[in-house]
Amino acid sequence: ATKVTFGGVTATTFTVNSDSKITATVPSGAKTGKIAVTTPGGIATSSGTFDVTPTILSFSPPSGKVGTPVTINGTGLTQTTGVSFGGVAATTFTVVSDIQITATVPTGAVTGNIVVTTTGGTATSSSTFTVLP
Repeated sequence: ATKVTFGGVTATTFTVNSDSKITATVPSGAKTGKIAVTTPGGIATSSGTFDVTPTILSFSPPSGKVGTPVTINGTGLTQTTGVSFGGVAATTFTVVSDIQITATVPTGAVTGNIVVTTTGGTATSSSTFTVLP
């Protein structure tokens, strides 16, 4: 094997363990999709889809009023399709990178967990964001 990709994004680290096994590290920015292995003889593509699941590692600030910008740090955030505060969808968010999103606390938000939804799944913050009056 000369190349391994996850949803078209090249893995920088992989090991050919045998003719039937490769160990690869999912690269930053990987996208939900097929895994492809390139060899001198051609390209083999997985029949199933590999889901890149997101995580939320932290967010800042821990509280704020409606309209407050919040920075969310995690992994697998490239394909974010939605962010919510206490179950209320943010109408404004920006994917900064695979490890960071900025989102604005939406009107109607309530104190609760932040949830990030991507094409690979969802991530829920371990702590709550407090919405201030």
